[in-house]
Amino acid sequence: MRGWGINIKPDGTYTPKFNRLTDPSLTTTFLDTGTGGMARLFPTPEKNRLSLWQTGFEKTTFNLMTLNTDGTIPENLAEQMHGPLVKSPSLGLGPIAPNSHTVNSLLGPVFTAFTPDGKHFYLSGLYAATTKYGSVVEIKTDGFWRDGQVWKVDLETRTAKPFFALDGKAIAAVAKNRKAALGGTQSYAALHGVAVDKDENVFVCDRLNKRVIDVIEGRFLLG
Repeated sequence: MRGWGINIKPDGTYTPKFNRLTDPSLTTTFLDTGTGGMARLFPTPEKNRLSLWQTGFEKTTFNLMTLNTDGTIPENLAEQMHGPLVKSPSLGLGPIAPNSHTVNSLLGPVFTAFTPDGKHFYLSGLYAATTKYGSVVEIKTDGFWRDGQVWKVDLETRTAKPFFALDGKAIAAVAKNRKAALGGTQSYAALHGVAVDKDENVFVCDRLNKRVIDVIEGRFLLG
């Protein structure tokens, strides 16, 4: 914890240091999001490093950065900036027109899981939408980044390919209908978490159908 920016108290406990006047932070490193939260960690095969992704304009770039496991920043920082979570196709969708407040965005939580050989990772939880001032205008039911999909990403090239998909016609495209359909907030994706075992079975949390799927063998494990 020392690398995160903490005050050690006389009894051995600690409190976080912070360098903003408006609200406290959990760490003085880049793991702090600036809003009292923590940057999301990205799994990595390296045991002595952590990777995190930071969102860019309108939360569409998901830039990766590697830190030491104690929260400190590596000396060769430039070499630890890895660019977007996915490079092709681009995640940075941006405004629909110059100076427009209507933006093609990627929403939802981000879940990743490495293949056993560490050469690829599976990506789920994202979905494409059009937003205006941060509010959802339209949820996309088609296109590469539509909801209800799992993508397999080459770790070296960061190129994504669809791996598994639900029928797009079954997915709620109206924001107000998604909360009931997905059993939570409207920001949830139809396919939530993803995990992989040593035999490369890929397990996906299907919120839309309230089940867990082994997408390799097509088995419904729960639900």
